[in-house]
Amino acid sequence: MNLRDIDAVELYHSWLYNTGCFECFVRTGPFTSLKHYRDFELTEPCTGITDSVKEDVLEIVKRYDLKSTLFVLDMPDSVCLTAGAFLNNEACIKPILVLNFLLHDFGLVGSRDFVNALVGCGLALKKAAPEGYAIILDYNRFLDFTPEELLKGFNNQYEITDEDVPDVPMLKVLGYETLVYISMGEVKEDMKYYLEYLEQESIGVAKFNIKRDS
Repeated sequence: MNLRDIDAVELYHSWLYNTGCFECFVRTGPFTSLKHYRDFELTEPCTGITDSVKEDVLEIVKRYDLKSTLFVLDMPDSVCLTAGAFLNNEACIKPILVLNFLLHDFGLVGSRDFVNALVGCGLALKKAAPEGYAIILDYNRFLDFTPEELLKGFNNQYEITDEDVPDVPMLKVLGYETLVYISMGEVKEDMKYYLEYLEQESIGVAKFNIKRDS
């Protein structure tokens, strides 16, 4: 199957399905820009995540009450998508894609592996009623590029803003007491501010840094 054979609207609704109160945070940009992305043959989408990473994520998730805990997976490129799909299918935790950018053939954000995972994982999502939710972030949403790299590529980098994540009043109305942040690196600057805000407003924050090859 090739990318041009994919119905982007159907794909979007597959990721959007059962997102509940978090539907407003699922951005359409990556899906609406799919039709402009260069066609290629799609392959198995789960090559970006190892079994050990799946086990690490699942072990962390099992420590918490899903009704009072919101999870955030901040992982690079296709890994965030495959990890989100894994949680959906194996733990009934619905991934909330917070990917606020447009795909582009020469984009600094969103590789071919990312596109492949966006499609493959999206079409493979089970539709069971979610028992919990996880915000999915691409850790590569902004990086330190050289001036030469910026000139050669399309700069579609972005940061997470207040409009991309739930505020404290929303979390409290929904009954969330804790946010668990799982990443594969140091906390990104944009999320650092968000986590500090949550802690200041008496929302518990737990941070986990797992290794890609752990």
